Amino acid sequence: YTQGSSTQKLMVSGGFVEVADDRVSVLAEVAETADEINVEKAKLEREQAEKLLSQTSAEPAALAAAQASFDRAATRIMLATGADK
Repeated sequence: YTQGSSTQKLMVSGGFVEVADDRVSVLAEVAETADEINVEKAKLEREQAEKLLSQTSAEPAALAAAQASFDRAATRIMLATGADK
């Protein structure tokens, strides 16, 4: 988001977005700035999701949840480490 001349990136997860003219409204279950993200915790979450994704016997719903967890953790890591630039 932009406030004045400052721009802040957020990782958002879940919720809704509304776009109207030059305004965007976001109602999210989770919204984190880079400095709010615990990178070590995000790496652990990504590793756990990778293990679940490697289990070919897992149910489709479990695989979808693991993929969502992996994507969320990877995005958190990218934002916190500046790899999104």
